[in-house]
Amino acid sequence: MLVLYYKKLMFFVIFMIFISSNVFSLQNDKNYYLSLNISLSAELNNNSECTLIHPRIIASNENKIFIADLAVLEINIYNRLDKSFKTIGRIGSGPGEFRDITSMTINHKNKLVVVDYLNKRFSVFNSDGIFLKSYIIPNFIKWPRRIISTINNNYYLIAKHRTKNLIIHHFNSEFKYIRSFFELPIIKESNIKFEEAFFGVYPGNISVDSIGQLYYIPGFYNGKIYVYKNDELEKILLSKQKYKNSYEYKFVKRSYSDLDPLKYHIMRTNYEGTYFARRNYISGGLNILKDGTIANLLINCVGRKNKFSIEMYSADGSTHKYNVLMEKDLPFTIWSSSSGRWYLINWKDIPEVQEFILKSKFKK
Repeated sequence: MLVLYYKKLMFFVIFMIFISSNVFSLQNDKNYYLSLNISLSAELNNNSECTLIHPRIIASNENKIFIADLAVLEINIYNRLDKSFKTIGRIGSGPGEFRDITSMTINHKNKLVVVDYLNKRFSVFNSDGIFLKSYIIPNFIKWPRRIISTINNNYYLIAKHRTKNLIIHHFNSEFKYIRSFFELPIIKESNIKFEEAFFGVYPGNISVDSIGQLYYIPGFYNGKIYVYKNDELEKILLSKQKYKNSYEYKFVKRSYSDLDPLKYHIMRTNYEGTYFARRNYISGGLNILKDGTIANLLINCVGRKNKFSIEMYSADGSTHKYNVLMEKDLPFTIWSSSSGRWYLINWKDIPEVQEFILKSKFKK
C-alpha cells in the first residue's frame, strides 16, 4: 500500500515538472508587445472637460483613469464606462486643493491617494473625486516620487530621507510611519548633488504582488530587481540581459533646488556645476501581472530616440525573457499603473495620453 502511494506521488511530481516546463517553454516561444488601448486628448475626445495641458502623473483601475495635470494642478478623471471626463482640484492649500502633485495611487478600497509635497500632505478622494481626508507627510520625507498601495491598504513611498540614505518608506492604512529601508545606490564618477538630482528625475519603480511582496527597481538600473517580504530583503532577481552603459553625458551649469530638482528652472539657484555620469537603462514601469509574471519596461535613450524594451520574469524568477518593443521620439514620459497598464504621455504637439496593455503572440 505504501509502495503504491509513493508511486502515485512520484507520478504527480513528474507530471507537474512536465507541465511547468511546457508553460515556461511557451513563454519563450512568445514575443511580448504593448497594445494601444485608449488615446486621450482634448482634441481626440472633443470634450471641453478634458483640459490636458501638461499631463504627467497617472493612476488607474478597471473603471477610471486619473490624470494629474501639473500646469494647472488639476486631476482629470476619465470614466471608461461612459467615456466622460471630470476635473477635480485646483491650486491652493484648502481641502482638495494642491500646490504640488508628485505621485498618485488607487488603494484596494478604490480611493485615490495624491502626494502633495509642497502642502506636506497625502490627500484622499473617493472614486468620484470627492475629497475625504488628508494626512501629514513627515518632515524627514524629501522629494516623494512614487506611492503604491498594498493588499491590506498599507502604503510604500519612494522618497529621499533627510538624514538617512534610505528611500523606501512604509506607512500603515492611516499613514502612520512604520519604517524605512533600501539604501540609495551611488554613482562612482559623480558627486552627491548629481545623485540627488538624478534620483529626483529617475527614482526607480515599485510594485506589489497578490501576497504582499514588494518589488523595487532603482533608477540606476543594473539588471537587478529587489524583492522584499515584510520589509526584509527576500531575494534579488538577476537579468540575463547584459546592460552596458549607453553613453556618457553631462549637465553644464544647470541649477538644482534643494526643494525639488524637477523645478530647477523656476526656483532660486543654489548650486551650479558640470557633472559626469554613465547612464544605464532606466525602468519605465514595473508591473506584476495577474498570473504572477513580473514585467519591467525599460527605456534606453539614444540621441533623440527612446528605445523601449520589456523584461519578463516568471513568478519564481527562474525564467527570464527580453525583447525590444518600439522606438519613440522625444519629448514624452512613461508612467505605469499598479493595474497592469502603462501610459505614454506625449508632449510634442497636442498633449496626449496613450494607455497600453501588455500582450503576447507566438513567434512565427
